[in-house]
Amino acid sequence: MNPDRALGGAADHLSEIIWSVESDGAVSFTNRSWQDLAGQDHWRGDDHLFPYQFPSPDILHTHDRDKLIALWQLHKTTLTPFKVDVRFYKVSDKSYAWYMLSMSPILAADKTLSYWQAIITNIDQLKSVQSMFQLVMDNIPISIFWKDRKSIYLGCNRMFLGDVGLTQPEELIGKSDYDNPSTKEQSDFFVSCDRRVMESGSPEYHIIEPQLRADGRKAWLDTSKVPLTDAGGEVIGVLGMYEDITKRISLENQREEFVAALTHDLKNPIIGANRLLDVLIVAGDADIGIPKQELLEKVKGSNHSLLLLIQNMLEVYRYECGESERRSEHFCMSKIVKHCVEDMREEANTKNIELSFKTDGTEMEVTGNKQEIIRVLQNLLENAVKFTPHKGHVEITLSASEEQCLIEVKDDGIGINSDEQKHLFSRFWQGTKGKNICNSSGLGLYICKKIVESHGGAISARSAPSKGATFRVTLPARKVKSPCEC
Repeated sequence: MNPDRALGGAADHLSEIIWSVESDGAVSFTNRSWQDLAGQDHWRGDDHLFPYQFPSPDILHTHDRDKLIALWQLHKTTLTPFKVDVRFYKVSDKSYAWYMLSMSPILAADKTLSYWQAIITNIDQLKSVQSMFQLVMDNIPISIFWKDRKSIYLGCNRMFLGDVGLTQPEELIGKSDYDNPSTKEQSDFFVSCDRRVMESGSPEYHIIEPQLRADGRKAWLDTSKVPLTDAGGEVIGVLGMYEDITKRISLENQREEFVAALTHDLKNPIIGANRLLDVLIVAGDADIGIPKQELLEKVKGSNHSLLLLIQNMLEVYRYECGESERRSEHFCMSKIVKHCVEDMREEANTKNIELSFKTDGTEMEVTGNKQEIIRVLQNLLENAVKFTPHKGHVEITLSASEEQCLIEVKDDGIGINSDEQKHLFSRFWQGTKGKNICNSSGLGLYICKKIVESHGGAISARSAPSKGATFRVTLPARKVKSPCEC
């Protein structure tokens, strides 16, 4: 007779459910607390044939069955105890409740299995608190985790799970940083910070550290860690929280690049203008062999380049800070394209470049900032004329579909190699050939991309060395029956 049967009376006074389970899984004993759960009388194996096999599938939540069966099969072989949270159906409430099931093998004097003892404790209220806590953690917009003294994970919130490429907290619990995507060097650093915080008992704030994400992307974190203590004040682990500051660091790097480019690009036109002015000042009324009007025109051109550079940089700043003003209106695309072509014709004529405009005749109305779209067209046409040799050809075409218009600016200039094409719309970038032809801030196409995308459109380019380039812009538009007023 196993002890549970002999002590049945004492077991009946316990709030926990007590089971005895034979080696074949037959439940041979339950105490009276079973009745509260299953709505049935308690059983004694000596008196009745208990109708349940462990684990009892008809009272288990379907989502917990496979987990419990797998654990049971494993530990039945190894004769080792285990614990698991499962949901049992509570007949009195007609609902499922959470229970902690603890299974321990009871061995005879000869070390053979006598039976298994199960202690089932109601943890539904605790689970509710944990669920509420997890819900709060999951909705905090920073990544949070907590570990034990050995830097083994005890839990985390949803944001942290996403960072390490997992979906459920159970996938992380029991693992260390070395099981996550981070490199060994990064994991060493994380663990060393944990130990420092736990050994000192003092929090550390704003630890800037790298992290390798599950998707292979490198992120930068601003991490804070605080020691976790028990009721007696003993440190039992560490709580960590961090904010992804990758974008902030990227912006700081861009700001440094911006200042460096600004310093370089502003310096050149100022130096050029000052040299011309020095010539005029030193010469006074003397003849210097060059018409002074020509020198003044060069100074004016240098200042114009400087002003354009400043305007471009301010425009970039406004777009990146979300402060670009937008005055929306309706305008006909064909009219503003014609205007831009005519404005560029004189400059094209100075190089004997043939500048042509073709359209399929469909009138398309665009809604947006007309001056910004004009700026895009002017930039593309200026680039096409600039990089096209004498007696070349530049063509702009306008066509329409049901819900968008397509503008293409095509030239037969020097072209762009494939390696450089992927950088065309990057800030401050200039192609090798472009640097040899003209001074530029490398902001024109970058601003074009920002403007077109802010209007819900797209801009792209295709080219080959010595075979010219074609820039394509698509914008949301609607067909109109007659030319609209611009």
